[in-house]
Amino acid sequence: MQNPTVSLRDFDTFGDVAAEDDPVLEYFLSTNAVESIRKNESFLVLGRKGTGKTAIVRHFTETGGSTSKALSLRGYPWNVHAQRVDGGASDIEAYVSSWRYLIAVELASLVLKQEGAWQSNLINSLENFLKENYGGSSPKLEDILRPKRLKLNKISFMPSVMGNQLGGVDLERSARDHQFGLELNALTSAIMDAVRDALSWCTAESLSLHFDELDQGITVLGDSRERMIIGLIIAAREIKRESEKAGKPINPVVYLRSDIWEELNFSDKNKISQTLTHILEWNSIVSQGVV
Repeated sequence: MQNPTVSLRDFDTFGDVAAEDDPVLEYFLSTNAVESIRKNESFLVLGRKGTGKTAIVRHFTETGGSTSKALSLRGYPWNVHAQRVDGGASDIEAYVSSWRYLIAVELASLVLKQEGAWQSNLINSLENFLKENYGGSSPKLEDILRPKRLKLNKISFMPSVMGNQLGGVDLERSARDHQFGLELNALTSAIMDAVRDALSWCTAESLSLHFDELDQGITVLGDSRERMIIGLIIAAREIKRESEKAGKPINPVVYLRSDIWEELNFSDKNKISQTLTHILEWNSIVSQGVV
């Protein structure tokens, strides 16, 4: 018996416009974009709205177990983050230190859930730090930069800056404070050292974070939001590089609309585009007789 001919006119829908509203994983097809991310070859995914960025996020975070986490910036408190500025850095890199810290906290929360992590001598420091500052080991994304001051002690972390041990890090600073970035980076390095040590004891081969929906609410890309998005991209690349050098595969992946990427201006943009970016595009295929 021959299979009946199916016309595209017979389909009522190809799914919802937004992947977050659609059971997209029921018919998700793994592509070279997925392989590029899985192999840690790309950390920036670009595409127009509707090209499948959120579908890829859902593929990794809903089918990848506890080693991947989706971080939606829909409703993110950008106004709070705008106040966490590093006065000692250039305007373009003013938000790199705050994003590095946020990524480190999310990775700390993620590694605590991994099998084998508790064999690490530093795992208690991670848990104590999170509980002391956020009341638990799984802080909400929107709360990570909200505290006025981060508490540090001997049972969590006490990093040093220029030979002086830190008893805490104030997040509320003057925009001209040149110590903010130094102190926050020292704390981030301590957290990431503990994360990588814990990961070395885990059965998981890698960890990944997936930053999605950065475009929500953007009609005009203002200077402050532009610098914050650039800061996230630079911070994600730095964390990825440092972890690769340490032999611990960690990939914070940023998903961004291609039109927003085109508006960004910073020195390493072309280098990132050519080496660490995957572009999602729909190809136009016209075939006679399909419909």
